[in-house]
Amino acid sequence: MKYTCSLCGGKLKDGICTECGMDNRKSDEMYQDRLNRSQYDHASMKSMSHVHTEEGAEKYKQPVLNENRKKSNGNDKGASPRQDPGADRKTMAGSAPAKKQVRNSRYQNIDFRNIKRGSLASGQRKSQPPRLTILALLIGVVILAMLGLSVASFLGISLDEPAYVGVSEESYDMSYDYEEIQEQLPAQGEYWNSEIPAGMYMVGTDIPEGEYSVTGPEGSSFEVHDNIHSIYIQESFGTDEYEIKGAEGIPLFTGALICVDGKNPVFFKSENAQTEDLESRIPNPVADQVDVTGTVAAGVDFPAGTYDIQAAGDNFGYVTYEIPYEDPYSEGGQSYHSFGIMLEKDPTDDYPEYCSVYRNVVLPEGAVVSSEDYQCRLVPSSSIISEDYQSYYENMY
Repeated sequence: MKYTCSLCGGKLKDGICTECGMDNRKSDEMYQDRLNRSQYDHASMKSMSHVHTEEGAEKYKQPVLNENRKKSNGNDKGASPRQDPGADRKTMAGSAPAKKQVRNSRYQNIDFRNIKRGSLASGQRKSQPPRLTILALLIGVVILAMLGLSVASFLGISLDEPAYVGVSEESYDMSYDYEEIQEQLPAQGEYWNSEIPAGMYMVGTDIPEGEYSVTGPEGSSFEVHDNIHSIYIQESFGTDEYEIKGAEGIPLFTGALICVDGKNPVFFKSENAQTEDLESRIPNPVADQVDVTGTVAAGVDFPAGTYDIQAAGDNFGYVTYEIPYEDPYSEGGQSYHSFGIMLEKDPTDDYPEYCSVYRNVVLPEGAVVSSEDYQCRLVPSSSIISEDYQSYYENMY
């Protein structure tokens, strides 16, 4: 029975070497033959931690715990096979690195360890722009300012006088300039002012010709239609966006149509009103009133004429009326001037856009009034401008 290991000569316990762990109980002839033909010399056995020879066992050196071993190629402590560029991917054994295949690519490896440091350095550079860049920006600003002045001068825009002139004591924040109009209003005239309620009015009969300042309470609005002088103005009073406190410099020529909407009247004032040229209204030949629910037509359901449209229902509603006219640009179809009014029997300050009555609505033959399910009433106006109802809208813009 063998008491020493066939490989290293170490002591056996139950056939297992206590030194190298080899199982000496195997009796395979090929294994024994291969073992007997192995040549061990002292040089090759020095690579083992300890080897027993015939002359005696070399002293075993116990490795120091928690100490990195030096690699045989002389690398620094702590180097791992993954950090060895010559390590094989499968065995991780050191070998000469294979040549990499050359690729024509623009991709470059990124050192991720230096990204943060590089970004910080880049941020520091950005926070301190070059002096040449600052100088170029200043020059650009100066050039743009000079170009702006040149364009303003070319267009005839005055930078000292804004388009909207605010006059706090008069509450005007809109100013109109009609110098481009060939016909000019007379410079001299009379002082005239009036509070005009919701309805339609004609300059030269209801309002004297002149230049006006117009103000109104929140919710009220007005329009100016003057096709002869190419004037169309629409303004609403209030504090919301696109609403104004007042407007001045509004030219009102004879024949222009004025539309006023809202619960409260709008205040018109002029310093050069042509009161001497005012024409008078005439009595209204129509006497019968008409209740409307749905759609009715003038000349068919009621006589053509001038009416006040009154709220008759207990709630509120929206009433439209359309005036037919001949449009030279239409291709055979009928054209209409369309209007809409908001009616309420007892309008409140919560909804000041509504009115209880809309005055002086001229309805020629063919005019269509529609109130859908809301009930309104056509009451003949106290007076009219003319019985030629169709000509009333000839100056619509």
